[in-house]
Amino acid sequence: MKQIDIGIPLVSTQIVAVGEVTYYTSRASRIDDVIGLIDKLVKEKLSNTGVEHFGIIGVNKDNDIIGIALLSKGSDKRTSASPREVVKHALMMNATAVFLFHNHPKDTAAPSKIDIEITQRIVLACDQLGIDVLDHYIFGTDKTISMYRENYID
Repeated sequence: MKQIDIGIPLVSTQIVAVGEVTYYTSRASRIDDVIGLIDKLVKEKLSNTGVEHFGIIGVNKDNDIIGIALLSKGSDKRTSASPREVVKHALMMNATAVFLFHNHPKDTAAPSKIDIEITQRIVLACDQLGIDVLDHYIFGTDKTISMYRENYID
């Protein structure tokens, strides 16, 4: 098995740069790897930056991880996440579903009003094109929150 620099065992890996976005296209062994993958990415690569990052992990119909895209880098208190950008990159990956993630580098993982609103807008935009939003993970200084488990996503 190959490993990309975030230390997740993969069946195959290809790194493709598209503009400012780097895709780590991978086929992981299990969908359970998603939380571990996001956790490693956020904790090992993004936590020391002191700013919020927003990204997606795309999966195919077999729930294989097929891509990771970091879509935005913001300030210490916010980052922008456009439904259009999420849809665009999900389609570029040929994903049938996505996991959203972002970090709160200086705050708790509790979703803000803006986090809830943008997640709902992204779910609506993706739904129009048959792309499922499976979850939105928020990594804070205290813990990780699943917006699906907290009933913000149906």
